[in-house]
Amino acid sequence: MPSPGGRSAPHEVAVLALPRTMAYEVGLPHQFLGSAVDADGTRLYRVRVASLDGGPVRTSAGYSLLPEHDASILETAQTVVLPGIHGTSAMTDGTVPDELADLLRRTAERSRLVSICTGAFVLAAAGLLDGRPATTHWLHAPAFAALFPACASTPTSCSWTTATS
Repeated sequence: MPSPGGRSAPHEVAVLALPRTMAYEVGLPHQFLGSAVDADGTRLYRVRVASLDGGPVRTSAGYSLLPEHDASILETAQTVVLPGIHGTSAMTDGTVPDELADLLRRTAERSRLVSICTGAFVLAAAGLLDGRPATTHWLHAPAFAALFPACASTPTSCSWTTATS
C-alpha cells in the first residue's frame, strides 16, 4: 500500500510468542526480515513481537520475554510468524486452547501464517494444516506425523511451514 510520499508501506509482520516458545526463534524473523531494504534504503518489513495478552512469556529456556504488543496486532499483520515451542499440549496431545485456535483461524482468513520448526505443531493443532504439506524439526517429525495424520508431513533439520497461501 503506497504511503503519502508515494512509497509502499512496509509489510507488517507479527511474531506471536506463546508460552514455552523457543527464545532464539522469536528473534529470527527480525534478523531475516527486519533489516531488508529496497534500493533506496527504505525498510521492506516492520517486524513486531506480541504475546497473547501483551504480558511476559516464559520461554522454553526458563526465562521470560516481554513483548511490546498483545495479539491485537495480528489484526493488521500481513504475515504472522509462530516460533517453535517446546513441551506444550500442542506437542504432547495435539491440542491448543480454544481461544488460541480461534485466534489463529481468524488470522488465517486475512494473513499469511508461518511457523518456524516446532511452531508447526501449533498450526496443526488449530486445524490449519489439514490437507496441506508441512514440516517440523526432524527430531519431532514422528510425533508430528502421529498427532496430525491429516497433514502431509516431511521431516527436515530446520523448517518453515505456512498455513496459508
